[in-house]
Amino acid sequence: MEYYYYKPSTAAPADGYPILLWLHGTNQSSDPFQSLNFWWSHNADILRNAVIIAPLWTGGLYQINLDKYWSTSGNAVTLVKSIVNNSTYGKIDTNRIYISGYSAGGIGTFREVAKNDGYFAAAVPLAGSAKSGTMNDSTLKTTPMWAWHGSEDTTVDYGASGHWLLGYASKAIYNKIGSSSLMRFTTIDGAVHGGAPYSASKDRRLWSWLFQQKKGSVQTRDYTVNGYIKVVDANGNTVMTELDCSGTPAYDTSTRTFTLTLTDSARTKLSNAYTSSNGAAFTVYYGNQKILTYTATSAVDSSMTKFVINNAFSSSYSDDNILYRIGSAVNVNKLSKTAYSETVT
Repeated sequence: MEYYYYKPSTAAPADGYPILLWLHGTNQSSDPFQSLNFWWSHNADILRNAVIIAPLWTGGLYQINLDKYWSTSGNAVTLVKSIVNNSTYGKIDTNRIYISGYSAGGIGTFREVAKNDGYFAAAVPLAGSAKSGTMNDSTLKTTPMWAWHGSEDTTVDYGASGHWLLGYASKAIYNKIGSSSLMRFTTIDGAVHGGAPYSASKDRRLWSWLFQQKKGSVQTRDYTVNGYIKVVDANGNTVMTELDCSGTPAYDTSTRTFTLTLTDSARTKLSNAYTSSNGAAFTVYYGNQKILTYTATSAVDSSMTKFVINNAFSSSYSDDNILYRIGSAVNVNKLSKTAYSETVT
């Protein structure tokens, strides 16, 4: 099975890399990373630490049997299992194997979760559906899932419930099992079929939630959104992140300066932390990178509207993902395709 992949450039953590299996839609087999570009530009700090496997499916656009969408024989999952077992991309954390897909891939996501009992730590089906046999599988209740669907989707009909071809759309699945499962569901009001991957890509709640899920620990529908630019006090407590501010952090590449626009809440958090710090140092992080240490003992002036981090990086420090965080295009050199076709048995 031919596939695209992404491998982190950083060393694997002690438990290994998490791995995400991405199942594309029927019209994306020429470039399954096309729909991942949105993900990457908004969530590179999260995704950059995971191995991503995006196999190519050539099963055809129209299938009489919905259950033939994606790998009826389990080839996509077998591919991931072979990578995990052979450490092709380094050590993999087998408690953090995730699956997501859009359209036919969303259908495949529901199906593969049901077929592979307990294999996935979490799943994100986008504009997906399932036949009754899949929908009734108990694994869908015990696997954390966050499904997304546009309210005006007529391709995989948002309202489908027992349709002869589409089966039950993600809304109907949630209506049936949501209260007794670990499943979340988001309706994208007014969105057509393509709205699911686009809207999901921009919601950092989703990706923060996904990569927090780990088998063997308490898994939940709840989530904590991870900030990327963080002000941390001397006790290790996060005082403020860019999520407390308004808009997207501005980054000036010539001066290597970040500018965050403070909200009233962010200003209050900073002010309270400053006045109770007793002169202890604060540290600013960009992801895991420490970029500044400073002290501040007085309350923040009420007229202060900007939090500016000057010379955030030395001239020798290079991190292309800074550009991703401010909305630039994906660096296609980081998204590689296998140089051969691999047959998985």
